[in-house]
Amino acid sequence: MTPRILLRSFSIAEAVTWALLLTGMALKAADVTPLLVTVAGSIHGAVFIAYCFVAGLVGVNGRWPKRFFALAWIAAVPPFATLLADWWIERRRRATGAADADAAWSLDASTRIRRFVAGVVQSPVAMSCAFVALVSVILANALARA
Repeated sequence: MTPRILLRSFSIAEAVTWALLLTGMALKAADVTPLLVTVAGSIHGAVFIAYCFVAGLVGVNGRWPKRFFALAWIAAVPPFATLLADWWIERRRRATGAADADAAWSLDASTRIRRFVAGVVQSPVAMSCAFVALVSVILANALARA
């Protein structure tokens, strides 16, 4: 899977989970059922973290400017904004001629962070472990503050 397709997939998944969460909130407000908020909220939280993780991997791989990282991560907060961010980033990359760089994963290991990304994208097990570690750190930090 190319970096562009991976990011687009997570952009769409994040928007779909937003729709589920908003639907659940509407049903809860109408006193129908609060269950959908719990389920959709959990799924949305996991997809939100995964989207941010994937945006980071794709951004490092594609050597994005800092404003692309900021846009991708900030877009995960408002509903459906990941779709707009994905479109905007893709359009800017194509306009600068950098779209070819996203055709495949770049496995050059010139810096420490690029060595990490190269190691993670070469192995689904490594990517899964890195994601689980990230989620564990985020959840441990959230629980410590509660």
